[in-house]
Amino acid sequence: MEPDRQETFYLAALGAGTIAGLRSLSAPAAVSAALAERAPLAAQAAPVLQLLAAGETLADKLPFMPDRTSTPVLAGRVLIGAAAGAAVAAAYGRNLLVGAAVAAAAAAVSSYVGLGVRRFATDRLGLPDTLVALAEDAAVVTAGRALA
Repeated sequence: MEPDRQETFYLAALGAGTIAGLRSLSAPAAVSAALAERAPLAAQAAPVLQLLAAGETLADKLPFMPDRTSTPVLAGRVLIGAAAGAAVAAAYGRNLLVGAAVAAAAAAVSSYVGLGVRRFATDRLGLPDTLVALAEDAAVVTAGRALA
């Protein structure tokens, strides 16, 4: 992350929130990995968060998992997105509430958009849900690497 560029801050906060809306635990994993070189706590937390994110990625494929837009799940994604956005703001020396608000809004929007795309791909295009979920996983990993 580049602390001196305002537009980069907003893109990073949006990215963290978008990731949280798609795979909630991938957002703190990506942010901690991005901050690992500069923040000892982030470096310590990164492996644990990455393990949790991998577990969530596997759990997402289970048929009994609730929709990401169900109230408790969506609330969790928004809160995790807000925390990731606040961490991004701290890294950029920006207002934590601004980072949290930007990322929380992005998490809410991407939760709905992600679910809509997934349903369109499975219901309308007839693609297998697992294939669509794996494509979404790839997008999350790519976005997480871009965030770093």
